Amino acid sequence: MRTRVCLHNTGIGLRIGDSDPHWQIIAVGGDPDFKPRQAVASATPPYDRWLWNHPRRVQWISLSTTENGPTDLAAGTYTYRTTFQLRGVDLAAFKIKGAFLADNHVDAIRINGRSLRVPEHGYDIPIDEPVEFVISEGFAEGENVLEFDVLNGNGSNPNPESPSPTGLRVEFMGVTRASPSAPHTDIQPSKGGQKMKEP
Repeated sequence: MRTRVCLHNTGIGLRIGDSDPHWQIIAVGGDPDFKPRQAVASATPPYDRWLWNHPRRVQWISLSTTENGPTDLAAGTYTYRTTFQLRGVDLAAFKIKGAFLADNHVDAIRINGRSLRVPEHGYDIPIDEPVEFVISEGFAEGENVLEFDVLNGNGSNPNPESPSPTGLRVEFMGVTRASPSAPHTDIQPSKGGQKMKEP
């Protein structure tokens, strides 16, 4: 029997400016009136500030964008959310592997409200080295909620006076079961998401 897990890379299969049906921005720090909305596929800024988009595989997402690059947005923390289903999976042995990029920094990752370890990474530009992460705990049967808190700012001055670009890029690279008899599961990217099968 095979278990299918469908995870969606940010911006996969979208045109610049399209809403991402699988990723929302649910909160913006410092804006109590902010209403959750779908993130949009974002163009990359000029001068190689961000790693390039790969429209068929993964793209940057943000709150808004132009054809020439992301919109300058206020400093603060932007919370991105995606959901996925787990059914008939050994939750204690299940893992998800992925990689992220963020402008300027991922301050927190949560699965179903549970905080996870964030791999060490910097605030510096250019942002072109994906940061790998593994989720091996906190899963639930049925719907699961994955969130990333992205700081638009930097470590020494998290509240700059002028707005600046911000965004998130997440690519899921595989799922595994922590068992010698269960090998790494390949990913088959598609516009509908990353469909992963376990043997």
